[in-house]
Amino acid sequence: MSRTLLYLLLLFALGLLAFWAVNNYSSSSSTVNKAETSFAVKDTAAISKIEIKNGQNGKRITLERQTGGNWRLNQYYNASSPLVDNLLTTICQLRMQRPVSNAAYDNVMQSFEKPKKTVKIYTTDPNVPSKEYHLGDILNSKKGTYVMMEGFERPYVVGVPGIKGHLHPRFSTELPSWRNRIIFNYHYNDIAKIKVEYHLAPENSYEMEVVSKKEILVKPLGNNTVPKGDKVNMPVAMRYLNSFQKMHAEAFENTHPNIDSLKASKPFCTYTVTNKKGKSKSMVMHYMPINKRSKSQIDRDGKAVPYDPDRFFVFTNKGNDLLIIQRFVFGKIMKGLPDFYY
Repeated sequence: MSRTLLYLLLLFALGLLAFWAVNNYSSSSSTVNKAETSFAVKDTAAISKIEIKNGQNGKRITLERQTGGNWRLNQYYNASSPLVDNLLTTICQLRMQRPVSNAAYDNVMQSFEKPKKTVKIYTTDPNVPSKEYHLGDILNSKKGTYVMMEGFERPYVVGVPGIKGHLHPRFSTELPSWRNRIIFNYHYNDIAKIKVEYHLAPENSYEMEVVSKKEILVKPLGNNTVPKGDKVNMPVAMRYLNSFQKMHAEAFENTHPNIDSLKASKPFCTYTVTNKKGKSKSMVMHYMPINKRSKSQIDRDGKAVPYDPDRFFVFTNKGNDLLIIQRFVFGKIMKGLPDFYY
């Protein structure tokens, strides 16, 4: 037998041995790996509740699916649908990127002595999670997160395909970040009455009442009189009614240091919308003092402006919540009494 043929047979034998070893290792460890790395929930429609706890500060949030597909936050607030959808997408797409090496194991495990986050996902049983895992430190590259399934002792680097960042922002436990920021969301057919009170310019105050699809009344408040012409511009009034859909605030400001003095000050305007079932919702608007975020710091004459022309403070939820709104979104409902007459 030639030396070349002997080398070929030896190479072939080594290939068979490697193939056998790989397949036997995979088959012997596949059950363990699958149980330890099944972080994703493919059928997110089956998820009824998600709990996230911050192991560093004790904060926690609970999201519960309601009838009709909406989500409740901590049993009291409406949750932001886009943010919940983003979380569900993340849960569906979680992938194990690689195991933690033996050399790094001890250091990585230290972050799980007090996990950064603990995630519990419920499907069929509201009291027993169908999946529970812990989030540890992020990689130095910030392109992955160490995650370990409850009941196991092997952490893995986990991420979402196509996203290079880490997972912690998607599993936030900050309550305001999950809350629905919609202030008004009315279809025009659901509105019975809109009351607008301009406290600093009462001559512009009015009440709009929907009598029928073809009749909308706009009545002055207080001692005001109907503007010259005394005929309601129906197209303008109808567009106004259509403006109260999906009106989002920019952010919550419930930790603002001057919230009490702001609440005690005279507001710029108060809006009260009443639906056809008789339920009302109000928004009390205040000027926002100029600040470093304000785009316009001076007027056309070069003088400093006292208030931000683009943003306002508003109180909602019976004065329990302070938010920031933008003129870009709410400017369409900032109309005075004369705007509805011709």
